[in-house]
Amino acid sequence: MSLAWLSNGFYRACEWIMTLAYLNFLWAVFTLAGGIVFGLFPATIAMYGYIRMLLQKKSPPPLFSYFWKTWKQAFVRGNLLFAIFAGAGCIIGLNLLTMQQLEGPLHTISLVGTTIASILFVIAFVYIFPVYVHYDLSLKASIYVAVFLPFSHPLTLIISVAGFLAIALLFFILPPMLPFFAASCTAFVIMTGSMFAFRGVRTVNGS
Repeated sequence: MSLAWLSNGFYRACEWIMTLAYLNFLWAVFTLAGGIVFGLFPATIAMYGYIRMLLQKKSPPPLFSYFWKTWKQAFVRGNLLFAIFAGAGCIIGLNLLTMQQLEGPLHTISLVGTTIASILFVIAFVYIFPVYVHYDLSLKASIYVAVFLPFSHPLTLIISVAGFLAIALLFFILPPMLPFFAASCTAFVIMTGSMFAFRGVRTVNGS
């Protein structure tokens, strides 16, 4: 019995490793297919969507066909989302530049406001993809949920931070693995933490 369990566990681990490597490869290919700028968000949405299905223990469709279909479907909305984040990032960057010319209370107020905006920007960017693939929401609502997700469910943030540290340590020890697993492993960690929050919402809602 123990040997069978070990054999099955080893097989599942190898299956996950191969899937994450292939996901990372497709993410890179489809990002490049969109000229990087226009391919990044649709490819990332497709990657998160597939990982979500795996975590839900659903029988996923063939990976390439799913990725291609989802990439096309998410191309317009994904790039609108990219435009929103690019615009917000530019505004924060301009604030950082103009803030250097301010003095006294105005500098302090600008510093505090820009710092808060930067933190919320990073949080929204990290969790927007899990929210996008899990809920059928408008882009505005998706960003709102992404910002408040780790605050309403601290376990999500704890899992994400712990996962990031584990991944950083792994890549520090084995740097050749970085180009093969960086994107997919990061998405796996963030999606795993987010699923705990989504299950909590479903439990509270009684659905």
